[in-house]
Formats: sequence, C-alpha cells, structure tokens
Amino acid sequence: CKRTNSTDIFFKLDTTRKLMENILTYYCKRRSIKYMQGLNFVLAPFLKMLDNADDKKHDVIGPGAIFELYYAFVNKVLPNIYVDENFKSLQHSFKVFRLLLLYHDPQVCMVLDQNDIVPELYATPWFVTCFSRDLPLEALYILWDHYLLQLVTDQFPYQHYFVCVAILILKRDT
Repeated sequence: CKRTNSTDIFFKLDTTRKLMENILTYYCKRRSIKYMQGLNFVLAPFLKMLDNADDKKHDVIGPGAIFELYYAFVNKVLPNIYVDENFKSLQHSFKVFRLLLLYHDPQVCMVLDQNDIVPELYATPWFVTCFSRDLPLEALYILWDHYLLQLVTDQFPYQHYFVCVAILILKRDT
C-alpha cells in the first residue's frame, strides 16, 4: 500500500493505508485469491472518493460502499485478470490484444513483432491496473464510467482491449 499513489498526501495517511489494506485483504479472502500486483492501483480511485467527499460538495460514501463498488468493478471490468497466481489469464489477454492489433493495424503489429516488443513489455499496466496508474483521476473516472455504462447493457464487454489498441494506433507516429 505504501507505493500506491505515493505522491498523493491522501495515500500517505495511515488511516488510508490501513483502510486500503483492510479492503484488499477482505477482497482477496472473499474471492479466495492471494493478493496480486495491481489490485491496489485499481482500488485507489475508489478510495480517492473518500478524500473528495471531505469537501462536502458530494454525499459522503463509506468504506463498505467503496468495497462493494470496487468488488463489482473488478469482477465486471477485469473479470479474468486476477484469477490465477501466475497471471495465465493475463497472458491470454495479451494474445487476444495482439490479434486485435494485427487486425486493426498490421503495420504497427509487424513493427512491434520485428523488434521483439511483446505486449507484456508495454501493456501490462494497462491490463493490470485498467489505466488507474497512468491516467489523471478525472480522465480515469470518465473512461471507467464509459466502461461501466457499456457493461451494464452488455453491449461491449471487451472494450478495454479496443481502448488499448486505439492508444497504440494513436501513438503510431510518435
């Protein structure tokens, strides 16, 4: 928990760290899994809602609601990422991701393949943290809102893969 958003004062507080540890422990016990890298970064934006509630512009949300939101989000948006200790499902996700990239932009895929740049080298944080480590909080909330709206209607359950592909396509000339 100490490495999670270490530049944010809220995450340096002992109460925040303890709450994060408690939620992660309970989550892992409830899912019958061991703690895995990335769970803390996915939890951080949910905990940040507690910090933002202090400005009294928002209704106060409690730790129990934070846990339930976090639990539901991980199960819906990242259903297979944290299911096995060896991240075998993550390896499968990378294969699907690479195939999507090959289909949508064969040139970028070919350049990456020719240089032995596999998705594990650049996309791991995208899949393990669902961009929570890379995006500003406001942008992350917008992206996650979009993910959740699509998932609620079961319209596009693999949209995260396509967002990752779109990032590479947008960055292809840089």
